[in-house]
Amino acid sequence: MSDLFDTASLDAEARPSRARRKMANRLAVPTSYRFNPADAYNAAWFYPGFMVVPSSIILPLAGALTVLRVGIFIAFLLAFREVLRKLLRGGFVLVLSDLFVPAMGAWMVGTIVYHQGAGGLVGYGTVAALEFCFTYLIARVFFGTPAGYEQFIRVLKVAVVAILISALADTATGMNVVSRVGAMLTRVSAGELADVQRNYRFGLIRAQGSLEHPILLGVFGAIAVILFFFSRLNQTQKLVWCSISAFMAMLALSSAAFLSLTFFFGAAVFGRIFRHHPWKWKALAMMALFGVGCLFILVDNPVETMIRNLTLDPQTGLFRLQIWQWVGLNVQRHPFVGIGFADWARPDNMPPSIDSLWLIQSIRNGLPAAILLGAAMLTTGFALPLHSRRSAGNAFIANAHSGLGIAIFIYAFNAFTVHFWGTNWTLLAAILGMRAGFTECLYLTPFARADDANFGAAPTALFSRTMRLSPFKSLKRRPHPKRHRAPKYGL
Repeated sequence: MSDLFDTASLDAEARPSRARRKMANRLAVPTSYRFNPADAYNAAWFYPGFMVVPSSIILPLAGALTVLRVGIFIAFLLAFREVLRKLLRGGFVLVLSDLFVPAMGAWMVGTIVYHQGAGGLVGYGTVAALEFCFTYLIARVFFGTPAGYEQFIRVLKVAVVAILISALADTATGMNVVSRVGAMLTRVSAGELADVQRNYRFGLIRAQGSLEHPILLGVFGAIAVILFFFSRLNQTQKLVWCSISAFMAMLALSSAAFLSLTFFFGAAVFGRIFRHHPWKWKALAMMALFGVGCLFILVDNPVETMIRNLTLDPQTGLFRLQIWQWVGLNVQRHPFVGIGFADWARPDNMPPSIDSLWLIQSIRNGLPAAILLGAAMLTTGFALPLHSRRSAGNAFIANAHSGLGIAIFIYAFNAFTVHFWGTNWTLLAAILGMRAGFTECLYLTPFARADDANFGAAPTALFSRTMRLSPFKSLKRRPHPKRHRAPKYGL
């Protein structure tokens, strides 16, 4: 089992030679830009660092401003400055998802204004669109390089530990205590406080920790497993952090978490068996698409089949089927701009919740919003450079690119029966941004990416000085290395 987490050997096997690295510097996009890991480290403490604060604490502005969103807006200011630096110094390569994500955000804001007027600009719909686009940009410029991804993982460890502690508090007390405390601090009504404690399954509390819902905690834990697995942690560290994240996911007692972990474990075993074949992840993606395609072509009601067979509780499966049927009727009446946040037509005995991200996008903002979101998920791996020159990548970039693709697939698949908002909504945007950033890395020199001279040979040596620094100490830059010498890591 421990060999499953040994990806450092793959990096060493596929490490490009010195001659190939020199050729990469000549063939890649000419640029004076160089990525600064210190900026990524600072931004990471705002996002994902602010995930440690319970999402139930709502600040009194627009009824939708959480502490995490404040962190995203602050990190966005740093990201905007970094984008300008990339543009001015030639370090930006356009990826197709860079077009679809802002287009989706603009469409969402436009439909909100269409339904609610100018007052909708300070409501939840606009905040959700902005936080998705902002988080995408943050991850795109800060965490979409090997060095930046390392900073994201460092802070993600802190967030995972804090969320796990809050989830264990739920399990120990038999109620969602963290969410209840946050709701009390923000003066939520008594009826909503009662709803916080009704998440039980098999006689056990479904932990949600500091997140918005038990299902979202389960998916978050499963995605954290993937992020740790495809990081540059050593074999033992990967085993520890993946186990911690998987344990946190199982505390939610959610079918979405179990399915996500099962799919990831199968993908990891597949990747280990075919570790010497560069086509392994493309083959896995083709098999997954083939299976989904056969389901939609050969089965009369594919969504109904998935819901009936892939949920732990048959009653919730039947409820989700009714949601798809009634929301589908509403979308047929308003296919382009949706109905906004107005009440949707349904039987009197049905609650207003909609358990599907695809349906939420369609009924609130119209089918174009859902289509643009799907297009963004599919195009994070396609760049639009002005010329076809590419740098010689390395095994870590390829593995991280594939791992983030697996995470995107899991989000897209679960979106048929789960509505993602809050922390998971922003994490989806971050994964899209990181994968687009790794696509850009293929067109940049190792110097521009701030790669180590012996990238992949000794992963634990990366940022060895930085690792010993306290999070509260400032990170200092080193003098700019010479252009034609192999750059050394150091801040």
